[in-house]
Amino acid sequence: MPGKDGKKKKKHVSLREQMKLAKKGVQVADAEEKKTDDPVGSCSAEWFKEAKGADKWKPKWECMQHLMEYATGDSFGNQAMPDRFAANDKAAGEVMAYFAKWLNDETGHLFTRKHILRLLLPFGRSYGKGAWKKHSSLARGIMQKQWMEKAPNFLPYVTPALIAVYIASQAKLLSWKDELAEALSSEQPQIRMSGWDFLAKLCMIGDLRMYDVTSSRTSKDVKDVLNHGSMMKSLRHALLEDQDKATRDAAAKFVYAARNLCGGAGKLDMKSVSADKRAQMALDMAPELFKRDERILQGLSAPSDEQLAKKAEAKQAKSSAKVKRKHANNMRAQMMAAKRRAKKMGGGGGAIQVVGGKDDDDDDGGTELVTVLPPSFALSASDVVTGARFLTTACGCGCGCTGGGAGFCTCDCGGGCGCARFTLALTFTLDDTLGLRFLFASMFTFMLAFML
Repeated sequence: MPGKDGKKKKKHVSLREQMKLAKKGVQVADAEEKKTDDPVGSCSAEWFKEAKGADKWKPKWECMQHLMEYATGDSFGNQAMPDRFAANDKAAGEVMAYFAKWLNDETGHLFTRKHILRLLLPFGRSYGKGAWKKHSSLARGIMQKQWMEKAPNFLPYVTPALIAVYIASQAKLLSWKDELAEALSSEQPQIRMSGWDFLAKLCMIGDLRMYDVTSSRTSKDVKDVLNHGSMMKSLRHALLEDQDKATRDAAAKFVYAARNLCGGAGKLDMKSVSADKRAQMALDMAPELFKRDERILQGLSAPSDEQLAKKAEAKQAKSSAKVKRKHANNMRAQMMAAKRRAKKMGGGGGAIQVVGGKDDDDDDGGTELVTVLPPSFALSASDVVTGARFLTTACGCGCGCTGGGAGFCTCDCGGGCGCARFTLALTFTLDDTLGLRFLFASMFTFMLAFML
């Protein structure tokens, strides 16, 4: 039906219906006509006036809807985002001043912030250094406010936006040192994890052509982090003490990426990290996470966290089975060698007794292998093995003396019976879980010369 001016009257479309149509890819009203390659230049004086006075969520959301409509042709942001826009640094600088303010506000609407984060990526490829005077404020809002957002499918937009700010502003990473140090030591696990994830990705982008940054710049900034006392303290805590697995994995990924980029880990003590079981497991998984993130940064498909976890579990199970088989084979070989040696040297070569249970002197329990050695078997000084326990039994002369606690004969013969040798029992413990603790199963006799 035509209107008063003779033109066809546009049909009213409700907000809910607009959202449904946008999700289907259908252009709403005259949105396609508003799409332009200079969205910030298309913002009218009225837009800037409304943005300046926007204190509540609704005016901010309406401003961002208009801007997104100019950028993609869809105010809800369901259309593809252009790779870059026409240069307009002056207008872009004014727009990003509002971005910085709204990202730090407590009243920020979820979709308003999501629009901002999405637009920062093409903005980073489009506008020069002069448009990014508010880079510190943008970084602070992203690190302190957006990294803590737990809404589904929101976090994947945050760190890429921060990387875009870092590249486009050409700022040194240490210019954000206060914000970054606070994030890395935050009480919120998601913020700590996101901080190490950001630093790890920073180590990668210098070698990826699609990012306009050199590896020499990222290398210098990462070295500054590796030599920063507070940040290294947070890194050590993340690897050795943090109870959040995602944070520990992200920190290990940063260590792996930093060592690839810079050739070292700075002030981090790698010996203490490698000695910790959980930290070492995280470092073992870091190469897989590194490869996964490289694919994500290039826009390629990548395995999920669940798939990587299953792969790591399968690898660990295979390694454990291999070690278990090796320990079992070593035990059999050592027992056979002990019997052959004892027989060759006149020790009788009797069967080694396996005694189960835990005795008073063994704190670890497990299984004991015990063999009683004959008096005719001599022991040289080179045969003494640290860790074996020698237990004195009856005197070898047959007089029945039990040795007086120190192994010496205390009978009335005064040593004339020739009991300078006496029988000993050699025992060592097998740990039920780690296998043979002392890989030693030989038979000895101990010769002592003593005076009563």
